[in-house]
Amino acid sequence: EWKRILSAALTAALLSWGCRAGAPAFPVPVLPAPAFPVPTGSDCLRGVKIVLDPGHGGDADRTDGYKRGASGYRESVMNLEVARFLRDFLVGAGAEVRLTRTADLDLPLEERAAKANEWPADLFLSLHHNFCDDPEVNYTSVWHHGGADYEPSNVDLAWCLADSLQQELGTQAIYGPVKSDWLMYEGGFKVLASVSQVTAALGEASFYSNVPEERRLMERDYLCREAFAYYRGLAAYLRKGSPSFRVAGGEGKGFRPGETVTLALDDGIGENESRYRRAWLEKHPPQKKPEETKPSPAPGSAVPDQATPEKPPRKLYSVAWRLVPDSFRFFLDGEIVPFHYDPENDDPAKPVVTIALPESLAPGPHAITGRLMNGHKNHSWPKTRVITVGGEEPAPKAHK
Repeated sequence: EWKRILSAALTAALLSWGCRAGAPAFPVPVLPAPAFPVPTGSDCLRGVKIVLDPGHGGDADRTDGYKRGASGYRESVMNLEVARFLRDFLVGAGAEVRLTRTADLDLPLEERAAKANEWPADLFLSLHHNFCDDPEVNYTSVWHHGGADYEPSNVDLAWCLADSLQQELGTQAIYGPVKSDWLMYEGGFKVLASVSQVTAALGEASFYSNVPEERRLMERDYLCREAFAYYRGLAAYLRKGSPSFRVAGGEGKGFRPGETVTLALDDGIGENESRYRRAWLEKHPPQKKPEETKPSPAPGSAVPDQATPEKPPRKLYSVAWRLVPDSFRFFLDGEIVPFHYDPENDDPAKPVVTIALPESLAPGPHAITGRLMNGHKNHSWPKTRVITVGGEEPAPKAHK
C-alpha cells in the first residue's frame, strides 16, 4: 500500500513540476474543439491497401521507465489507440486496412513488415510517439528509410503526413520534419528496411516526455484528432496520384531475347479528374488565334498554292502532360537499362516507353521496375512487373 501511495505522490509531483518550473518554452496551444470533416481527396483512398503498425507492445515496454511518460502512461497504448481510430477513418473512406497488432503484443519487426509484404499492401505506416531528455521538446517528425533517392515515394508520403500532423496537433514547427532513418541507425529502422515493394513511413507524432503533451495524449479526443491528421495526410498524398506503368499485352506474354517490351504509362491522377479535365476543355475550348490577312498577289504574278496541310485537332487530354520525362528510370533485374519514350504513341492519351531486351538475356522470369514522377511531384510506388523470356508460359504473379 505504501508503494502505491508513494508512486501516486511522485506522479503528482512530476506533473506539478511539469506545469511550473519545467513548463516548455514553447506554449502548449489551445486547440479548438475537434472537428473531423471529410478531407479533400478522401475518395482517392477507395481500394487502397494500407497496413497500420502500432509500435511496441507486450512486455517490451513494461520495464520501469521504458517507453512511458512521467505518469507511467505507456507509448504502446497510445500507439494502438491512434491505430484503431485511424483504421475507422480509412475504412469509412473505402480503404482496405490491416493492423499488425490489435492487442498488447510484442511482435518482431520483421513480422510486422511481413504483414505488408505478403498481402501485398500499397502503403505501410508505423505509428509511434517520441521521447527526449529535454522536457521542453515537442515536435512532429516522420521518417523514411534510406536516402531521398532510395525510394522517393516514401519521402512524398512522409511530407504529406508531417504537414498534416503539425497543423492539426499544433506541435513545434521545425525545419526538416521529414527525416531519414539513417540519421538514427547505420542500417535505418529495421521495420522500414524490411518492407519490400511497399511505400512506407514511420510517424513520431509528438513527445510524451513533454508533460503537458503526455496529458493531452491521455485524452481519447486528442488521440482521435491525431488519427484524423494521419487520415487527412494520407488523403492529401493520394490526391496527388501515383504514376505507374504496365507491360502492354500483359505480363504473362512470352518474350524473346532482343525483343522490344512496351510499357504503357499512367499519370496516376485518377479517372475522376481525367473526366473533369476533359469536360472542362470541351466547355472551354482553346481560343484560336485570329487568321492573318495575306496580301493579294501583284497583277500578272503567279498565284501560290493556297492549300496548306490541316493541323491535327488539339488533344483534349493527354497523360503525357502530367508526367515528368526527366524523372524516368527503368531497371531490368535491378540494373538500369536504356529506354525510348514516346509521348504521342498511336493514342495521345497513352504514352509508352519501349525497352529492348538484351540478346544475351537468359530464359526465365525477369523483373522490370521503374521510377516515374507526375506533375503533382508524386513518385511511382515501388512495384515490380515480371516478364518471361524464352517461352509462352505465364510469368510468376507480380505485385500490383
